[in-house]
Amino acid sequence: MITKEKLKRFLRRRTRSELIAASFIAIFAVYALTYVVNSAAGGYWPIPDDASVSSNSLGDPEDILWQPRFGYSAARWSSTLGILYSPLIHIDRRWLHKTHGFEDDGAGMYYQSSRPLTDFHPETREYVRLARVLYSRHARRPRQELEADPDFLLLRAENERMIAESGWNSR
Repeated sequence: MITKEKLKRFLRRRTRSELIAASFIAIFAVYALTYVVNSAAGGYWPIPDDASVSSNSLGDPEDILWQPRFGYSAARWSSTLGILYSPLIHIDRRWLHKTHGFEDDGAGMYYQSSRPLTDFHPETREYVRLARVLYSRHARRPRQELEADPDFLLLRAENERMIAESGWNSR
């Protein structure tokens, strides 16, 4: 058992630089571990472009980025936690959860794919579910027909809620 006396003896034998190094290692370990837990609970998020934030359109995303559960980081938007975790978010996206351009790599097919909803960020799952229903119902039909569908209003409202609650439009 570690007693107070043993801890004092251990610390006395260490140099100041060793203690500072050990402190930095411990802080980084906590930082990395909290990010891993946060990232494991996250998911892919369809990031709206500038036009979708300011217009009343459906708001088709320009990219589908991996976002941790709490905090977000994108090219033009970041939260405080997103800024704090940005080095780890960039590493995560580079090696584990690749970013998909909506037009590239068939990422536009995310809405029509059989990819499970659990791959998406918890905040976007309802939006993706509604988008899948609409896009499957109106595949290869004119956009006017899509916008005439009553469920389109639900999707638009969900998109606006998602943008407002996430803070994507607050710069």
